Amino acid sequence: MARVSWKLRRRLALVLCLFFLLFFSLILRLSFLQVISADELAEKGSSQQLREIPVEAERGRIFDRNGNVLALSVSCDSVYARPTEISADKAAAIASALGDILGKDEKSILKKLTSGRSFEWIARKIDEERAKAVRKADLDGIGLTTETKRSYPQAMLACHVLGFVGIDNQGLEGIEAIRDGELSGRNGAVLARYDSHGKEIAGSVKTYQEPTSGSSLVLTIDENIQFFCERELDAVMNGSVAPKGVSAIVMDPANGEILALACRPGYDPNEYGSYESALWRNTSVSDFYEPGSTAKILTMSAALEENVVSEKDTFYDRGFINVGKVKIRCWSSKPHGSETFVEVAENSCNPAFVEVGQRIDADDPLTFYRYLKSFGIGQLTGIPLPGESSGSLRVYANAADVNSVDIANMYIGQGYGVTMIQLVTAVSAAVNGGKLMEPHLVKSIIREDGETVEEIKPKVIRRVISAKTSRRVRAVLESVVANGTGNKAYIPGYRVGGKTGTAQKFIDGSYSKSKYVASFIGIAPMNDPALVCLVVIDEPGSYPVYGGTIAAPVAGAIMEDALVYLGVESQFGVEEAEKLQKEAEEKGETPDLPDLSSATVMVPSVIGLSAEEAKTILTDIGFEVRLTGSGGEVTSQTPGVLSEVKEGSTILLTLGETTGSSFEVPDLGGMNLLEAEQICSALGLVFIPDGNGCCVDQSLKAGSSAVRGDMITVTFKEKTDERSTFD
Repeated sequence: MARVSWKLRRRLALVLCLFFLLFFSLILRLSFLQVISADELAEKGSSQQLREIPVEAERGRIFDRNGNVLALSVSCDSVYARPTEISADKAAAIASALGDILGKDEKSILKKLTSGRSFEWIARKIDEERAKAVRKADLDGIGLTTETKRSYPQAMLACHVLGFVGIDNQGLEGIEAIRDGELSGRNGAVLARYDSHGKEIAGSVKTYQEPTSGSSLVLTIDENIQFFCERELDAVMNGSVAPKGVSAIVMDPANGEILALACRPGYDPNEYGSYESALWRNTSVSDFYEPGSTAKILTMSAALEENVVSEKDTFYDRGFINVGKVKIRCWSSKPHGSETFVEVAENSCNPAFVEVGQRIDADDPLTFYRYLKSFGIGQLTGIPLPGESSGSLRVYANAADVNSVDIANMYIGQGYGVTMIQLVTAVSAAVNGGKLMEPHLVKSIIREDGETVEEIKPKVIRRVISAKTSRRVRAVLESVVANGTGNKAYIPGYRVGGKTGTAQKFIDGSYSKSKYVASFIGIAPMNDPALVCLVVIDEPGSYPVYGGTIAAPVAGAIMEDALVYLGVESQFGVEEAEKLQKEAEEKGETPDLPDLSSATVMVPSVIGLSAEEAKTILTDIGFEVRLTGSGGEVTSQTPGVLSEVKEGSTILLTLGETTGSSFEVPDLGGMNLLEAEQICSALGLVFIPDGNGCCVDQSLKAGSSAVRGDMITVTFKEKTDERSTFD
């Protein structure tokens, strides 16, 4: 019995020891949890209880340079679900009700409601009517939260500059994407406590984390000049030219500020998903093309800076020039013969420009190439827009790599590719005094409280040519508009300069004979340039295809409205110029003035207009008008159409009835398309071209009788398979 009692005591002692050991372990564990890990566990528990409903930050606004709103965010409602609060037997009914209200697929909604997650988006950024219907339905586990939706009040205006944002308020295109960090801000949230079953704890306090609004941007874009551009581009797209696309850039050459940038076709960023993604592409910065004759501005700038040519130097054009074994032809079917350097620019004569380029490279075959690089060709400009291309420019390591034919093509704007932003920046340097400016699109960044965070100053990249050379370049370019191929960009009352260009597109390894890029770059006013305007028309769908015919008038219309809008005073006439010249000479100064005492002005066509309309047009330019005859319309004018006469000259207009008044059809044989079109238009004939090259036949024979409104079909044929450069 004693022995049994001893065994029992030993067992009881063992059990007691184990009990105390377990009790001591429990004490240690509780001490660890409640003292050492108390904060960490409390935080974990809180995080498991807390559920957040996101509150989107208001995205910063985008303004034009004058404070007009181009983009803003407006409040709207989004529908969310808390699936853990929705019972299985009610999920289908709730999904059906939401499907009817929101117009969404019931099955996809049901899948979200039964996901078992703590939060699911059902519909983002819905309209007010649907939001009211959701509130009225008062469905279990369904709620509404406030988000912001991006709005572009001007619809398509500046769409390729602004871009657009996605459903989560993130910038996807344009300045919205590049400056997303400043614009987006920081999101907030509403925090509430839920139990382990996903039910909101009754009486718990909700916490609101306030979102931080994004900063706003002030752009260099001027809403009105942007409108002028887009109005003219829409007219081109909807008119007889019917191109694949058309773009325009207007820059202030003094500081590199982009006043307008427009591309067509365009899109409405409010509904960007309804458009093909190809239309989102900003072709003015992402696509490059051979500039053709517009880039001859860079050739003349380099030649004048290197002092290898003067304005009075004489060249002789035979219609072509031999470079190695290649014959480079002029765009004109008729040789220009003897011409001064200024006339070379006016005529855009290819052989003469090749000769000018050869003078530049006489001592070093890489001189002109280095000028192209100095003007920024083949390099990114730094404009704050996505997808910018650096263009295309051959890399020459040394002079031994230079091919004479390749470099000769570069003299006339071929053999390398530029983006529109590159070319307008380069030409701005040529006319602003010689400084290459970085394209400037954002003026300042402003916080929500109105304080300016950053003011972005214009940036000079480098000096390319001297101020003296720049003045000489401006004088030559002014003559191109006054007397040469750019005459259709003439603006009454203003000194305008510019250069036309028409280039065949390089497709699949060869130059197309039917697809062209027509362009014109204009500068005004030439004594103190306020605007540089580049217009590029891609693949004109009908004749004429020449930059001087279809692109120059577009640039002229944009610049005219922009100059008037900016308050740039119309330029002085002969008497005032002579007065300023005399005052400057008395002070021993040399003013930057044209020789207006001998300046000539091209006479526009007023045939077919009423006497009042014709008189208004001619007197606005500065002509005196004398009328003769009787009748309702002008039937002839002396001097003739496109004649060059001095300012203030008298134009004799003959009035009569156009019906029955006939004239002799001229011989168009050997003329190119542009020459024939100009003559037929001046005579009032309906011009119908057939083919390309030189005129070989005409439906109204030379010497026959015709009246205004008659149709004339003119047949053109290439004389040779060699490629010509057009202007």
